[in-house]
Amino acid sequence: MFGLISCVLLVLTLLHSWACGPKLDSEKIAEVDGAVITQTDLSRSAGRALSNAREQLHKLERQKLDEYIGATLLTKEAKSRNVSVSTLLDQEVTSKVAAITDEEVQS
Repeated sequence: MFGLISCVLLVLTLLHSWACGPKLDSEKIAEVDGAVITQTDLSRSAGRALSNAREQLHKLERQKLDEYIGATLLTKEAKSRNVSVSTLLDQEVTSKVAAITDEEVQS
């Protein structure tokens, strides 16, 4: 299971580095009557709203990528053990977590 976790962390790190590559601010994104509009121009014009939307998009993409990678790795591990994902989770997670007592719930 440690190998699986290490693999997940390595993949996430590599994908994050790739997805967050540098963007050229001077890159042409449009042209109007011969006037070039760059990423910098758009960022200045849209300001905080565009920045917030990009941040939300990045977070959602990251969350969905993490979920997809986790599901893929769980499926691969379950297949290698010739069990279902549900059985794998029972063996590696559920069986190792202590039940919550009524006293813990009330405190």
